Amino acid sequence: MKRLIPFVVLGVLSGAAHSQMPNPVFASPLIENYDSMVAGLYAFFPAMSGFATANAITGAPMDVGSFTFLPPFNGTQCMYGIQSDVAWRFNFPLRRFGGRWRSAATWVTGLRMRFFTTAGAPWFTSPVLPITTTSWQWYGYFLFTACGSVIIEGVPSPGFVGHDNTRARWW
Repeated sequence: MKRLIPFVVLGVLSGAAHSQMPNPVFASPLIENYDSMVAGLYAFFPAMSGFATANAITGAPMDVGSFTFLPPFNGTQCMYGIQSDVAWRFNFPLRRFGGRWRSAATWVTGLRMRFFTTAGAPWFTSPVLPITTTSWQWYGYFLFTACGSVIIEGVPSPGFVGHDNTRARWW
């Protein structure tokens, strides 16, 4: 039995290295509220004062504006991918990421966040996080390793995830 203890400890430590911690709303100088953007369709756009780029990745564009079916969490505009998931790429090592999320279509009931290291290797995929068409929900993560990008996926189909008050931090 005593011979198994080192293996159990090693298993627990390696499992902890890959787990991530949900993070409540955090302060950051890098917040994207989409309010300063021209309303319209985008394949990609610079975000967070030029420290990030948001990219539509599954074929259709992202839509920025003020929508009756998706009123912004704060300010005058928000963004969602039209049948498109959204990849956020950062020009700094990311340690926290989060935002307000909401469904822009009744058939999209959740979102998943897929984080990648600064070298582009998969690091962590969140469980499916529930969203609705009626209210904005905060989801964010503190990352135990520096990441360079995150993909926001609609569940069970791509896109239609509303983004607002999106934020990132390197510490």
